[in-house]
Amino acid sequence: MELDGASIWDYKDEKGLCVRPLSPISTELGYFNHCMEHPQVKSNKIVEDEFFSGRGRFYNYDIKLDMHIGIDKYKRFITEFLRRGETTDCLIHFSNSMWDITRDKHLVSLYDLPHLLEFIEITTSIPQPVYVDLDDKRFAPTTKRELIEVTNLCRLFGDMPNVHKFAMSETRFTRHIWGVKPTDKLLVLSELNYKELLANEE
Repeated sequence: MELDGASIWDYKDEKGLCVRPLSPISTELGYFNHCMEHPQVKSNKIVEDEFFSGRGRFYNYDIKLDMHIGIDKYKRFITEFLRRGETTDCLIHFSNSMWDITRDKHLVSLYDLPHLLEFIEITTSIPQPVYVDLDDKRFAPTTKRELIEVTNLCRLFGDMPNVHKFAMSETRFTRHIWGVKPTDKLLVLSELNYKELLANEE
């Protein structure tokens, strides 16, 4: 796939890799075809081996972040991600971890996770073009304070020469007698293809 003309959703539809904590009480990470793959109590070794062996082509990376797991636990993943990023473009998706949405009383906002900015800075440092997609999973509406964080991230992405498109959204969960209903709301969708035009003019 060429980056020109492709959308964030085009990349989401292609082959991807999900990396996430294996449980709310585990600091171990698991690797999956996608983050809805089951079971997730142990890593999918076929996917994990393909990624770390350097085989295959992954178009999107779904990175689940958790308040209790530091960036050091992702070091092995980051090393291989950066190596692949020398030659291939990709979509990077960040969202906060959730475990049992029918029982969870509180979800830590993506914008409150201590290592979010560090993750963004590291993964967008690859020389190839990237798309960035953030999804904040929550029970309450996005607050004014968090919207300020969204604005700051927009400025950050706008200043990054290899970030060509980015999106930010919230997935809000509402409990009903019959279950939990998610509602997606797009907060930001920005296409920065003008960077390519500027580069061609220089």
